[in-house]
Amino acid sequence: MSVGQVMDLTVVCHSFPEMPIPQIDRDNLLSLFIKIFAGDTKLLVVEGDEGIGKTILLAQFAYKYPFQVFSLFIKSASRWAYDPESLRFDLCNQIHWLLHGTELDTNEGADDTFLRRSWGILQRYAVQRRKTLFFIVDGLDEIPEEESQTRKIILDMLPFG
Repeated sequence: MSVGQVMDLTVVCHSFPEMPIPQIDRDNLLSLFIKIFAGDTKLLVVEGDEGIGKTILLAQFAYKYPFQVFSLFIKSASRWAYDPESLRFDLCNQIHWLLHGTELDTNEGADDTFLRRSWGILQRYAVQRRKTLFFIVDGLDEIPEEESQTRKIILDMLPFG
């Protein structure tokens, strides 16, 4: 007999970080994020020294809202960790799972056209369910300066504007 896993966006996200045990409870900050977004704020930047827990904080936010938070966690360990095609697939896969209940089989179709078509569908999804959808991109600052075009490609995937 195999043990099942409850599916949500944190499970579907291929770049989701391993979470330490135990963790520091940060519900006050997570609640603050929601209050900030309840106003006119559309973008929140979390800054701090390396190792202070920014990634864990953002992962905790995704865990708290597992059907509302799309996540990309970029690691600078290797170029593959911030490969735009891999990150695009990760994002498209999460969107596909939320809308259709299945993961994508391959990179085929996980492109800018898929993303553009999905924004309107996701907006209707959120309105119908009276939910706010959030996008986390963690680790943009870890991409080397000489790869600034990669940062732009990643940001262009997101529904700004």
